[in-house]
Amino acid sequence: MKLKIPKEVKEQIKESIIQSTSHGFPRIVASQNIPLRIFWILFTIASTGFCAYLIADNIISFYKYEVSTKVRQKFSLKATFPSVTICNLNFFTTENSAQFINDVLSKKNNETDIKDDTEFIIQKSLTLDSNEKKKLGDSLNKLIIDTSIELTILDISDDLFSYFFHPWYGNCYTFNPYRYENGTIREAKTILKTGYMNSLYFSLNTSISEEIPFPVRVQGAIVFIHEYGSSPFSVDSLTVSPGFETNIALHRTLTTLTPKPYSDCDKDTDDKDKYPSDLFKSIHDLRFNYSQKACFDLCFHREMIKKCSCFFYLFTPFTEGKACLKQEEIDCVTDLYFDLMEKNYIDTLCKPLCPLECYSLKYSKSVTFSKLYSSSQDSTVINIYFEDFSYTEIEENQVMTEVGLVSNIGGIAGLFLGVSFLSFVEIAAVCIEVSYYYLKKKFRLKRQKSDNIQQEFTSKL
Repeated sequence: MKLKIPKEVKEQIKESIIQSTSHGFPRIVASQNIPLRIFWILFTIASTGFCAYLIADNIISFYKYEVSTKVRQKFSLKATFPSVTICNLNFFTTENSAQFINDVLSKKNNETDIKDDTEFIIQKSLTLDSNEKKKLGDSLNKLIIDTSIELTILDISDDLFSYFFHPWYGNCYTFNPYRYENGTIREAKTILKTGYMNSLYFSLNTSISEEIPFPVRVQGAIVFIHEYGSSPFSVDSLTVSPGFETNIALHRTLTTLTPKPYSDCDKDTDDKDKYPSDLFKSIHDLRFNYSQKACFDLCFHREMIKKCSCFFYLFTPFTEGKACLKQEEIDCVTDLYFDLMEKNYIDTLCKPLCPLECYSLKYSKSVTFSKLYSSSQDSTVINIYFEDFSYTEIEENQVMTEVGLVSNIGGIAGLFLGVSFLSFVEIAAVCIEVSYYYLKKKFRLKRQKSDNIQQEFTSKL
């Protein structure tokens, strides 16, 4: 059955199309000349098709989540100095450690305990309480002889340095630490001068006790230069040789990524309650800011504890849980490590639980050496400084935002069809008018029927 549209509705729709703010359809309806009407139909169809293609292309581009990277060189005349963590290259340096080593080796069970003596001794030391562990390595005043910054001599004290235990190197000390020993956040050190003459200067004593019962393979110091607030584990270390002055010139690079889905990073990683992962929350419970690298390390550490009931210091910077002491435990941990590496455990096991931070600050280093004119082969000098006040800023931005997408669609529709947002309002207005016409007609018919029934009832009376 063919739908019959009333003449009034047709006239109303025709008038609305002719008065529309768009260009193609009013011309088609208003044209009296047939060839001219065909001309407008063809060009309207072509414009509509090309418009649809460009709009679809913009929508596809938007959902590719592409970014543009902006690299700028900036200047800041007041720079926050990084935290610097210093360790003796040797874990055991004192007479107490010599006695500890002798006691451990005398009680070692060569049948079941870890075969390598050095590994067994370090693992055994990790079972001690914190005070006993401190006695095995350098004290603050023994390791650091002198220090200064910007030509100002500093007092070597616990107010200036924070103790940090490293499972590979033992006692370490952090200059410009994020927190005091009691856990409160301290004010960051800022500098107003750059260059070698205004460097952070350290004079170190890297000697070890002559009573250490096994040959010392290397001697020197380890330096971690990391962002204020971050863990020393978040960066790679530098080895400093005794008998040399080591000059380390720094340049800062600040990187800001656009959060998912535009990159792999997650926003608000500074908020402990943002993500439900226990690993994420555990990293926040430490004395440092969150980092994905530390979260990955803790992920493997807990997998070791879960599968082998102990940890091995060479595979983790963390010391929670029981230290492995038996050779079969070391074999378990080693097999687990290679098995998980083969299965790409970081992507499959750890990455879903360890969000990536969007902001990072890295220090590139230019290192030079000069030999010290000194009779002591145990001392070394370190100078750490900014080359200048410039820094590199790398920032990602969305190629197309939601506002940009809407603007592009509006521009394309306006260019090819001459339509705007109000054009769609006009369509809605036509629909409302037509609906109102039919509702009014239906109401009139219903009322007319009611009147007829009432007249029939009256006539019967």
